[in-house]
Amino acid sequence: MQKLVRTRSFGLRWVRNRIAEVYCTSIPKFRARIVACALIGYGCFAQQPAPESVRQAFQKALALQQHGDLQGAVAAYNRVLQIRTDIPPVYANRGVVLAGLGRYREAISNYEAALKSGENPGTRLNLGLAYYKLGDLSQAAAQFDRVRAEQSDNVQANDLATDCYLRMGENRRVIEIAEPLAAAHPEDLSIQYLLGTALIRDHQNDNGQQVIDRILKHGENAGANLLEAERAIADENYSNANSHAEKAIQEAPQLAGAHLLSGIAKEGLGGYAAAKAALRRSLELEPNGFDANLQLGALLARDADLDHARAYVETALRLRPTSAAALYQIGLIDKQTGQLDKAGQAFEQAGKAAPDWLEPHVQLASLYYRLRRPEDGAREREVVSRLSSNQAKR
Repeated sequence: MQKLVRTRSFGLRWVRNRIAEVYCTSIPKFRARIVACALIGYGCFAQQPAPESVRQAFQKALALQQHGDLQGAVAAYNRVLQIRTDIPPVYANRGVVLAGLGRYREAISNYEAALKSGENPGTRLNLGLAYYKLGDLSQAAAQFDRVRAEQSDNVQANDLATDCYLRMGENRRVIEIAEPLAAAHPEDLSIQYLLGTALIRDHQNDNGQQVIDRILKHGENAGANLLEAERAIADENYSNANSHAEKAIQEAPQLAGAHLLSGIAKEGLGGYAAAKAALRRSLELEPNGFDANLQLGALLARDADLDHARAYVETALRLRPTSAAALYQIGLIDKQTGQLDKAGQAFEQAGKAAPDWLEPHVQLASLYYRLRRPEDGAREREVVSRLSSNQAKR
């Protein structure tokens, strides 16, 4: 559940719902497995009847791939497919190479072509990774879940599925998956971190502290500091959050999540220029970071840099189309640029996504009168009165 916090920068900030990168979980971790998958594909190919020319062409493509000549490997796999189009490992391996070149949509098409001939957990995992890199987390999670259904002990599938649900804000789902894994593998800091983050975001602070303590048994590390920063931000203790985020950056400078938390903490402390720099660094490391895009967009809107602000917030909406925070922020930008009808639609969607959140209704109550919809404005004023009364009773 997301939590609203008042700030000096843009009125109400919807505090982040996830960390932009998972401790001990990153794409390089899987490089050895991807190469292994390619070798398995070649073994499968060897069992199929094929002319020697096809075998030789495949072997040449595989050698180019293993030596890192990805462009050459793509061309070589293309030549194999000009001879034979019915060999799944060729599509699977070409998908790996295309993913290595950052051509993820083409990689997805190749993985799907390979899977038409039969299920293969390695190819399915690579398909999920391609969706993951594109920022399509729901599709990625679906692929990882299919691998988990077949191989419940697949560490990569478990970590990545859990990470996807965390990024999508499904904290209860994360806890459901991660709790038994964390109990079975207390030495796995990646799953401990995922579990701890979900528990803190679900306001289970005592259980979250137990996870932090388990991680600290391995010595002070980036994962523990990120969790401490996360908890401090939830408590609006931005000085403490900044301290822990900076420690995490010192220990693991390539973690986008550490720079994200640093940016949020600095913004909370009023250091807007430093906050924007930290958020930009987070996005350099993880362009599909929902929170970093949203937070940076909001800060730029505060500075009236509306074109750039819109680009970042629209990216956040692409990553999470039903996010009330992102819908509200794009509504503010539309309002500032005079697009009142669009602003009204965004605030309406934000209000539906988070019915108990006051701010979208405050905006609508004012906006409807400007749009000459007094009856709607009066209705929203009643909603504002009711929500304000409910807040006062808490």
